[in-house]
Amino acid sequence: MKPATKRKILESAFSVESQLETTTGELDAAILDAQNALARFKFLMDEQQKQFHKKQMELDNIEIFTEAEAAARLKISRVHLGNLRRADNLPFVRLGDSVRYSKENLRDIVKILTVNEHQK
Repeated sequence: MKPATKRKILESAFSVESQLETTTGELDAAILDAQNALARFKFLMDEQQKQFHKKQMELDNIEIFTEAEAAARLKISRVHLGNLRRADNLPFVRLGDSVRYSKENLRDIVKILTVNEHQK
């Protein structure tokens, strides 16, 4: 074999070996990037699941009362509560055509009516 041919074969082998090393390095970096992205994705999914669970617990704790139930809790008649709601613009929840009250609404109503009593 001619020396020039041997040199070309050796240069070609070194070139392939160099390219393999470069490619291996690039693949290692890409794998590390993918592992980091996957870890971040898992973290974000866990956070989203925690937030979802928290909101679900909040929704499970919501109590909604009819006007009659709310009036009974406030120890007034249903008609009187309806009149107060319309006259004093009391807070309530409308579900379709129905008037409902949350616990928070009832607390606010007590505060509003207490303030109104002090103003008289």
